[in-house]
Amino acid sequence: MAGVVMRAMSQEETRQAVRSAVMRVFEENRRLLSDETWALLGCGLGDLGLLKGVDKDAGGYVYVIHLNRPFRHAKHYIGYTTDIVRRMTHHSLGHRDSSHFMKAVCRAGIRWSVTMVQSFEDAKEAVCFEKKLKRDKRSSLHCPLCKTAELERGRRAARDRMRRLRAG
Repeated sequence: MAGVVMRAMSQEETRQAVRSAVMRVFEENRRLLSDETWALLGCGLGDLGLLKGVDKDAGGYVYVIHLNRPFRHAKHYIGYTTDIVRRMTHHSLGHRDSSHFMKAVCRAGIRWSVTMVQSFEDAKEAVCFEKKLKRDKRSSLHCPLCKTAELERGRRAARDRMRRLRAG
């Protein structure tokens, strides 16, 4: 009887194997689950809470993802899709159909949140809006989390200036 040779899987190989198995199960059972359940079950590192109120009959969606810590130079990801729940699930699992950037974010173990979803009746309109946001290069302006933080920093700076002026 021949012996079975086993080798230990690396952490990354194990993670990929688990993701693949989970995606297979989800894909096989997709028709049995509501979109909300599908999104919640598929949620790995991402917070998909914002998707609950999204118009499911839209022609396209543009979304902003806020990374809880920067990945290289980036703090945000802007994307377009026609199926928002499926796309977010792929992003959260680092699925092969996810973007290269979001797969790298997933491998790095960075948590993220969907902070903006805009639905469009026309897919072309959505793609134009996505390109406009990407050209802007200040994605933090479109992220409610960053906008709030920037406003708070501005308020703190103003209070500090007033204290220094009063102290004289």
